[in-house]
Amino acid sequence: MKQRNLRRTNYSVPHRRILLSLVFGIIAVLSVAAGSTTYSAQRVDALIAISRDRAAHHRYDEAIDAIDEALRLQPNDPLLYLERGQRIMLIYEWDRALADYDRAIALAPDLPEAYYYRALLYASVPEGLEARRAAAADLERYLTLAPEGEFAQAAARRHAELMALLEALSDRP
Repeated sequence: MKQRNLRRTNYSVPHRRILLSLVFGIIAVLSVAAGSTTYSAQRVDALIAISRDRAAHHRYDEAIDAIDEALRLQPNDPLLYLERGQRIMLIYEWDRALADYDRAIALAPDLPEAYYYRALLYASVPEGLEARRAAAADLERYLTLAPEGEFAQAAARRHAELMALLEALSDRP
């Protein structure tokens, strides 16, 4: 009988879900037996990875569902609200995305990325002047919190563009 190399087996999506569930189940049993609390964190990390993969493949509802499950495990994690807000923006549900960014900021007021992503949301909504002002304020807050942060150059450039736009609009009769 020929032996199969399982590392080279390409599992279909339902099989992957079954395998992931099995792996997480084994980790949970071992963690509980050892008195560990790391299972929840490992599960959340895996759900974030699944969400990102689903979003990359334009399966946005599944991506959001994965983050929803992660939030059930860690409901006060501001980074999860940022993740879900990003996925929700992909389906153009501005109010839901804004609620997630607001929640992330409420949980972690000094989290610069929350202000950056909320600014992107405000800058992209069809409503005009007030949303642009809010975007500029959030970009300014991001730059205050993370002047050398990952998005600092993009934030500074976008802030300058928004300020020029707001100035031009305020000069109109």
